[in-house]
Amino acid sequence: MSLYEKESYSQSKVVFLAGPIEWWWGERFHSLEAVHYRAHREYVSQCLVEAGYLVYRPWDAFKGSWNERMQDVNDFVLLKSDIVIDMTPPGVEAIGTAHEVGTALRNIIPVRGFPPMPNDDVFQAQMGYLLKELPDIIDRWEFRRAHMHPLTTY
Repeated sequence: MSLYEKESYSQSKVVFLAGPIEWWWGERFHSLEAVHYRAHREYVSQCLVEAGYLVYRPWDAFKGSWNERMQDVNDFVLLKSDIVIDMTPPGVEAIGTAHEVGTALRNIIPVRGFPPMPNDDVFQAQMGYLLKELPDIIDRWEFRRAHMHPLTTY
């Protein structure tokens, strides 16, 4: 029996965490907003992993200077994901994230916004709600994908 035939190796749902990366480069990197955003995305990732999800973190997938040819790697993972969580703060330009969200929606992959929260109490409440609703969101979209006509365009 292959080790991948075990239930535990194939049951976790895949979450693609999307959000601005390039926006924070340069003079914004050490801003309070950037520090808050990075703490938010780390905490979101940690909570999802602890809840049993497999989390893909594009900002952590490669080390070194970005090369746009590698966007295909992120797109491949995105297409294998069960849901995309968009962590873009209001008013932040996120061209790459917009591409990822559009790709997800065209391929009937649900997208759920989850921007940084104003404080820890709000974050805890919203994270609890997100963790409670994620299985239902994923199940509804899996049903929708399974019943879509293959020639339908999005």
